[in-house]
Amino acid sequence: MKDKFTIKNLNFWYGDKHALKGINLSMKEREVTALIGPSGCGKTTFLRCMNRMHDLYPGNRYEGEILLDGKNLLEKGLDLIKLRSRVGMVFQKPTPFPMSMYDNIAFGLKLMGVKSKSELTSRVEKAGPPRSRMTPNEVKSNRKTSTDAAAMAGSSKGRVTVRNAKARPAPRTWAACT
Repeated sequence: MKDKFTIKNLNFWYGDKHALKGINLSMKEREVTALIGPSGCGKTTFLRCMNRMHDLYPGNRYEGEILLDGKNLLEKGLDLIKLRSRVGMVFQKPTPFPMSMYDNIAFGLKLMGVKSKSELTSRVEKAGPPRSRMTPNEVKSNRKTSTDAAAMAGSSKGRVTVRNAKARPAPRTWAACT
């Protein structure tokens, strides 16, 4: 089976703090890889490197290579919106946007240029696992109300966040931080 991700001599700094040192790792396509270690050892920092989330904050720096299907994700000029739509992150404490559940799930699709209301609704309806899919009535009622997904219980926030990623077209790569 071919490599999905190949990490070569990855180093990462938060300002002057050298947080990740010389990481080399291959992750195969269609396999699950678990990163296990104590709190503060760099698991989340490493995962955030994989979709360049650290670029949102000044003073952070990468060295080495992170290859996704052979393309170096650390290249200058890489379209980070496309990267983040492909490499999704789900965190231990999900943070949905302060908008309805429907709008949270549809947000990524809209960012990718989907404008058709019927296509948005169809993808939002299908974004959950078979037993927990939103019914058409739930989609319609949630779209019309201002129910704030950010005010939901923790497990519901997590489902909204995962559904947002699942609604987008393949190929997708997932990283979960717990």
